[in-house]
Amino acid sequence: MNGTTRPAVWWMGVLAMLVCIGATNSASTPARHIHDPVITKDGSWYYLFSTGPGIFIHRSKDLVHWQRVGKVFMHDVPSWARKAVPGSRGVWAPSITRTKGMFRLYYAVSTFGSNHSVIGLMTTPTLNPRSSAYHWHDEGMVVESDRREDFNAIDPYPFTTPHGDTVLAFGSFWSGIKLLTLNPQTGLAETGALMKSLAFRPGSTAIEAPCLYYHGGWYYLFLSFDYCCRGVRSTYNIRVGRARELQGPYVDAADKPLMVGGGTQLLATSGNFIGPGHCSVLQVRRKAYLVYHYYDGADHGIPTLQLRPLQFNASGWPTLGGAMN
Repeated sequence: MNGTTRPAVWWMGVLAMLVCIGATNSASTPARHIHDPVITKDGSWYYLFSTGPGIFIHRSKDLVHWQRVGKVFMHDVPSWARKAVPGSRGVWAPSITRTKGMFRLYYAVSTFGSNHSVIGLMTTPTLNPRSSAYHWHDEGMVVESDRREDFNAIDPYPFTTPHGDTVLAFGSFWSGIKLLTLNPQTGLAETGALMKSLAFRPGSTAIEAPCLYYHGGWYYLFLSFDYCCRGVRSTYNIRVGRARELQGPYVDAADKPLMVGGGTQLLATSGNFIGPGHCSVLQVRRKAYLVYHYYDGADHGIPTLQLRPLQFNASGWPTLGGAMN
C-alpha cells in the first residue's frame, strides 16, 4: 500500500473490505478482493494472508480455490499500535515466515498520507484454526517511523539468508526501501541495529513493497513502482534488481543501481490485467511462485490474487511462467 495517495487507497480498501467481509467462511471461492498477498504452507494447506480489518486469512489445497477461515486480530488494530499511531484504522501488508517452529507474521499500521507508522509482529505455532495450539500472540513493535524522519515503516518483508541471518526489508515512498537486522531468537529488531538503504527513486519516490529472494548466488530485490489502489486506473508494476551481497548494491539488468531509480520491469499492465504489484515469493520444495495482486479490468477493477511460476534465464534474471488462474 502506498504512502502518498491515501484517499484513493481508503476508497478502494473500504470497497474491498465490505465485499470480503460479506463472504461466508464455508464456501470455496476464487481469491478476489485481495490486496498485498502472502502465502505459506502448514501441513496440507496453503494459507493466504492479505490486507483487511484484522488481516484476512484464506486457505487452499491447490492454490486456486480459496476459503476464508478467519482473521489474525480480534480488533482492526492492536491497542498498542492504536496508541502509537493515533487515528490508525486497519492493518496493512502482512508478510509471514516460519522460524524455530513458530510462524512470524509482520504487519504495518499507519495513517493515510503519513509516515507516522509502525511495523508489528504476531506469532503462532500453527496456522490450523482447528488445532488446540492455534493462538496468535502479540509480540509488539518491531520498528517505528514518524514525521521527523525520512522513511516509512510499512510493507515489511522478513527474510533469512543462506547463512541463517534474519532481516526485515520494508519501506514505501519517502527515502525508499530499507533493511533492518532482526534478532533470530525473537524476530524483533536487533539491539543497536542500523538501517541500510537498498533502493530509492529520485524525483518520483513512488517505490515500495520490497521482497527478497536468494537464487544461484544472487540476492534478488523485487519492488513495486508507481501507484496501487486505484482500480482500473492503477499504475503499479513489478521491478527487480540483484546483488551478490544482501546489503547491495543492487543493480538492474542494465547495471543501473536501484538507489538511483533502477529496476528491470518484470510485470506490468496488459489489457484488462492492470497494475500488478506488492509481490511475495512462495517456495514449495524446488518450485517458486511469484504471488501478487492485480486489478481485473474485465470486472470493475476488483483486486485479485495471482500466482506465476518464478524461473530464471541463462543470465540469471527472473522470468515468469503462465498465470495459475
